[in-house]
Amino acid sequence: MNKLFFYISMITLILAFGLIILISYWTLYPYKIAEIKSVNLVQKQYKLGHPLRYELDFCIYTKTPVTITKQLVNDIIFNFPSSRVMIETGCRKEVITSLIIPKHLPEGIYYLKVHVIHQVNPLRSINIEWQTPKFEIIK
Repeated sequence: MNKLFFYISMITLILAFGLIILISYWTLYPYKIAEIKSVNLVQKQYKLGHPLRYELDFCIYTKTPVTITKQLVNDIIFNFPSSRVMIETGCRKEVITSLIIPKHLPEGIYYLKVHVIHQVNPLRSINIEWQTPKFEIIK
C-alpha cells in the first residue's frame, strides 16, 4: 500500500513539475511573430465612400490566429469591425484595399491605426500596433 502511495505521489509531482515548465515556456518564451517593415499610402487624398489603399511591407514568422482591429483617427475615432484571420508565413509587400471610407465621416486629416493580436498559445497573445502616415479625406 505504501508503494502505491509513493508511486502516485511521484507521478503527481512529475506532472506538476512538467505543467510548471510548460506554463513558464508559454508565458516567458520570446516569440518572434511578425515584423512590419513599412507602411505607405498609395495616395494622400481619399474621397468618402472610396477604398483606402495603403502598401504594407511585412513578414509573418509564425502562423497563428490573428485578430485585426482598425480605426480611422482624427478628432474622432471611427472603429471598423474586427476580423479574425490566419495569415500565411513569409515576407511580402501587399497593397491593402479592404477598407471603404464611410460616407458619413467628416472631412479632414486622418491616419489609420491598426492593432493586431496574435494568439500564440492558450495563455499568451502578442500585440502589434502600427499606423499609416496622415492623409486627407474629402467629399
